[in-house]
Amino acid sequence: MSADGARVSVRTLYLPLRARGAALAVVGLVLAYDVLTLARDLSFYDSAELAMVAVQLGLSHPIGQPTHTLLGALFAHIPGLPPLLGLSLFSAIAHALCVVPVLSLAEALDSGGPSSRARDA
Repeated sequence: MSADGARVSVRTLYLPLRARGAALAVVGLVLAYDVLTLARDLSFYDSAELAMVAVQLGLSHPIGQPTHTLLGALFAHIPGLPPLLGLSLFSAIAHALCVVPVLSLAEALDSGGPSSRARDA
């Protein structure tokens, strides 16, 4: 707590978080779940197209996903990993990191309610 009694937030991924340890624990749990259940082969919808585009640094259907393609190419070319496993790992990391903005938003929405004032007291 600061001198005026307000809770000090820590920034994680440039977002304010009051409970950084809890956020990192949830990120770790989501990442572990995703790694244990990730697809080890092609699946439905656009996964085959996006995997091929990332491995070959090609173009997907308009408008494309340039960030996914460039970052996916890095993960697809990790030495010792099959390209599809590297892309699945990239998706798992991206999914786990999505927890941080959700928690930051939830804390921001919760910060003004009566229950949060009673909890902070």
